[in-house]
This record gives sequence, C-alpha cells and structure tokens, in this order.
Amino acid sequence: GGWVLGPTAPTQTVSATAAGVTGSVVFTATAGGDVVLNVTVDSGRQYVQADHSISHLVSIGNSGSLIATGVSVTSTIPPELDSASLQWICVASTGSSCGAANAGTGNLPTTVDIAAGGNVSFVISGLVLPGPTDQLTYTVAATRPAGTNGSDGSASHTTNVVIFRHGFDSGNDGAQGIGGR
Repeated sequence: GGWVLGPTAPTQTVSATAAGVTGSVVFTATAGGDVVLNVTVDSGRQYVQADHSISHLVSIGNSGSLIATGVSVTSTIPPELDSASLQWICVASTGSSCGAANAGTGNLPTTVDIAAGGNVSFVISGLVLPGPTDQLTYTVAATRPAGTNGSDGSASHTTNVVIFRHGFDSGNDGAQGIGGR
C-alpha cells in the first residue's frame, strides 16, 4: 500500500500493522513543496486629483506547490489617503478564500487562504486628502504561514497627486478616465 501526502501539512504520518507482527510501524514524510507569494499593486493611473477618490487593485498569488492557509495580508495606508473613507472588496480564485470577510472598511489587515496556483484579489478605494503633497504610495505585504518553505511578497504603487491639470498636459487631470482631454 501507500499514501499520498495532503496539500496542507508539510509533515504527515501514517502507521501500519501487519498480521502476525507485534506492534506497528510509523512512517513520517515531509512534503517538499513550498508557498511562494507574489503581490502586485496598481491604481491604473499616473495622476490623481486631490480631494478625489482612487482605487488600487491588489493581487496576491501563490506560485508554490502547497496551499497557503493563513496568509497574513497587511497594507500601509499613505498619509495622503483619508483612512476613514477606505473601503475594500475581495474576490478569491477556486480553492482560495478571502478569510473572514469578502468586504470591509479601513485597512486590509486580514488573513486569507491561497491555493497552489491560485490568487486573492482586493480592490481598495479611498479619498485623496486635499493639501500639499506630490505623491502617494500604497504598499501591501503578504506573509506566508509559519513553518512553510518559500517566500513572502510585497509591492507598492506610486501615484502623482495634483491640484489640477489642463488639457495641454499629457495624461489626464486625475479625476477623469480619458487622458489629455
């Protein structure tokens, strides 16, 4: 006989007995897989106008061979964003989950599960505060579960904050979806 290691535990045991033999034999196997977390963050724009909202798409993938159960997701809220206005929604691929909630307000500290080859995606939106600033940088980190081999991931995206832009500038005014108009 034999057994196949499950995808969640790095070490598993099985015991066997044979007719006419006293006692049992315990076999222990350690899975050779890993959890490799990849993070991307993108707002889809170069500019945002102060006192307008901005959304970031955050994608966390697991290119490793083991299920990542209990991935810690944290984000750093830039001081240019109104933290009280932050709202997020989460969507997970098959075999993955968004944890305790599929949506929420405020920061992203949450725990998610990501299947091998799967991903979890967040869209987080908030209001850019008025005031003197040049850029806002949004950073997200994903930390693999304790005791797993592999690597953690993190990413940042920087967007230029403007007061206004006129139609002769390249790009857009940050509040419009069509550049240069």
